[in-house]
Amino acid sequence: MKKNAKKALTRTDVLEIIDHLRETYGDVMVKPLILLRRNSKKIMYTTSMEVSFLLGLCCRYPRTMENPEGIQRALNAGKVSEIREKMAGKDKPQYPNNISIAMHLPDDFNKRTKRTVLEIQSSQDIQVPGGRPGDLHLLKLHLDRLREYYEYDCSLDDEDNFTDPLEDFVSVLCDGHHRLQGAFEAGQLDYEFSTTIMMDAYHKDLAVAFNLINAHQDKPSPNHVLMINVMADLLSSRQSLAYNIADRLNSGETVLKDHINFYDGPRDKSLPPAYLKAIKMQKLLEKWLDDEKDCSGRTTSNNPEACAKAINDYLLAWQQVYPDAFGNKKYVLTKAMGIQLMLGAYRNLFGYLSKRVHMVNYGECATTEQFAAALRDCLFVEEDGQLRPIRLNEMNSQVEYDMPLDWYGENFRGLSSGAGIGQLNRLINDYIVDVKING
Repeated sequence: MKKNAKKALTRTDVLEIIDHLRETYGDVMVKPLILLRRNSKKIMYTTSMEVSFLLGLCCRYPRTMENPEGIQRALNAGKVSEIREKMAGKDKPQYPNNISIAMHLPDDFNKRTKRTVLEIQSSQDIQVPGGRPGDLHLLKLHLDRLREYYEYDCSLDDEDNFTDPLEDFVSVLCDGHHRLQGAFEAGQLDYEFSTTIMMDAYHKDLAVAFNLINAHQDKPSPNHVLMINVMADLLSSRQSLAYNIADRLNSGETVLKDHINFYDGPRDKSLPPAYLKAIKMQKLLEKWLDDEKDCSGRTTSNNPEACAKAINDYLLAWQQVYPDAFGNKKYVLTKAMGIQLMLGAYRNLFGYLSKRVHMVNYGECATTEQFAAALRDCLFVEEDGQLRPIRLNEMNSQVEYDMPLDWYGENFRGLSSGAGIGQLNRLINDYIVDVKING
């Protein structure tokens, strides 16, 4: 069976899954069902189901009923890949949220297959503590008879695809496509998901259910996800180091104290303005760690306190050289854009100090005064006996922007996009390397 199949499962695939289930259950798969009392005309149960059943014996709605590629065309490949990697690991995630499926009424399905394939029996004689008689049911799926129906009697096309999957599959999948596909591609056929079964909730009813599950969900912000990952201890060692550096920069006596926003929602009025979100700072610091190991790595040695001090000393140099721009909301220097550009220049400014003017050796930490000297040497020009910020087209004559690198917000509005920041980052670093270090 193809674990990475892009098309809907063929009959051959489904027969293999039935054989796999029979290795566990024999000819009859029995599952306990708990009746959910919802004051609704539709009957609903909760249970647990294996990936093999949920993805192998549940139809996924096609975009059109004539299209055998089915719902998988709508899956987010990156999301499936992320789940697959987690499910293939040693410690598999314990997803608490339900998979939702709709199941045929037994009488209807048995009539179609001309066999007693599906049964749901009420266990009136079993009293659930705190419940009422009839809360517990048993689902019985006769795998041998279902296999026989698929092998000999159901309708197929020339390529072994089901021509009427909504009727020939026991159930149809409503919600949980990405989790199931990721688990399936990881080979976790026996992994069990908690499952809600809606009886006879097809077509419009299924669309209503999907809407109730998904239409009004607010996706957690990246900042929120970061904090949840910290609480759950799910960060990699590298991510954790970057987070701890950001935390120390925000909580210690640094130029970024209380300027990194770790939490969503209204900001305490007693706090100064936030320069950027924690998730952004964490990602910038992960990149900075790569640069740092080629600069002062032996001194900082992946120590969050030492790393935070090295960054603060470096940012103090920018504050010293650009006093009007640092901390001023009319300038971009201490917005996310500016902090990205400052950290992005760290490696080459250190390179200037160590390779060109020999003020610092590899493995040592440069001081604030040394970085300030590098900034003045690299990003300023002398005019009439005074230093002024270099203009962008002085760094590269091919650049169309004729404005000083003074970080004034109005001037940099056209470069505030991701592409613009990338262009500015390359311009600054290419100039430092090509002209100031190697020139």
